[in-house]
Amino acid sequence: MQKLSAAVLLAILLLFSSSFLHAERMNLITDQYWFEIINSENLQNPLPALRQTVADIIPVFKNNDFFAGKKRIRAYVIDVMGNQADYKLMSDAAASISGGIIFLSPLLSADACRLAGDFPDKQIAVFGFQPEADCGAENYRIFSIDHSSAYFEAGSWAAREGTEVFPLFYTGTERAAEMMEAFKDGWKKVSDEKLPEMKEILRPDETQVIDSYIKSVENSPGCIAAVLAGPLTVTVLDRLDGLSVRILTEKVRLWSESGYSVSASIELSPVKMLSEAVTYAGTESYGTKPVIKAEFILYEN
Repeated sequence: MQKLSAAVLLAILLLFSSSFLHAERMNLITDQYWFEIINSENLQNPLPALRQTVADIIPVFKNNDFFAGKKRIRAYVIDVMGNQADYKLMSDAAASISGGIIFLSPLLSADACRLAGDFPDKQIAVFGFQPEADCGAENYRIFSIDHSSAYFEAGSWAAREGTEVFPLFYTGTERAAEMMEAFKDGWKKVSDEKLPEMKEILRPDETQVIDSYIKSVENSPGCIAAVLAGPLTVTVLDRLDGLSVRILTEKVRLWSESGYSVSASIELSPVKMLSEAVTYAGTESYGTKPVIKAEFILYEN
C-alpha cells in the first residue's frame, strides 16, 4: 500500500475515534489462539488492513486493539496453560479493565460465572454453543450460538444437487451429534431420496473411519464430499487434495491460505461473533440472550 499523506491519516484517525469516543467500552479477554485467528481474519479484509496500516504508523494505535464491525475492542491476551494459573491471569486482566463490557473467548468461558461473581461491578459476556442455565449473576450474559440452521441448509443444498453425497461427521459430543441430525433434517426437507450413509467419527484416533471414507470418495468422481469432521476436518481435506470431488465443509475461512477447493462451507468467524455481540450489547435487546447464527455459504456461481 502506498504511503498515506499526513492529511489522510489525520482524517482516518478522526473517523475511527469518533465511532467509539462516546460509546460503551468493549473489551475482550482471550486466549492467544483465538486472538491469532481474529488478527488473521481482519488482515484478509481491506478496511481492517487499512486500520492496521494506520496502527503501524500512529503510535496511539500500537496495542492489542482491533475492530469488529464499527466497534473498537481492546484485547487482553493471556497465555493459556490449561491449569489453575489461567484463572489468575483472567482475573488480573479483568481487574485492570476500568469499565465497559468484557467478552471472554470460548476457551475461557468455563470460568465466566466465577469471574462475574468476583467482579460484580463489571459486565461479563460469553458465547454459548448450546442452551445453558444462567449462573445467577446479574452481570453475566450469554450470547447463544446457533449452528443448527446452517447445517440444515447444508443438508438441503446437498440433497438438491442431484449427485452422490458422502457425509463424514464428528459426533464425539452431544452438540456435534445434533449438527448431524440437523443436516439429515435439511436433506429430508427437500428430498424423498434415501439419506446417504453417514460415516461418524467418535474419537480423534479413529483413523480407520477416515481411510474407509477416502476409499469411498475415490471411487465416486464428481461426488460431494461433505467433510464436517470437527477436529479432524483439516486432516480429511488434506487427504482429499487432488481428487475430483466437490467439497462441502466447515470453517474454511480460518485456513484462507490452505488452497482447498471448496464448493460450500459453514462459517462462524470470531470477528462475526464479536461484531454481532457488540451490536446487541448497544441495544435494549442486550438482556434477551440473542442468538448469533452460523452461515451456510456457497462459493459456486
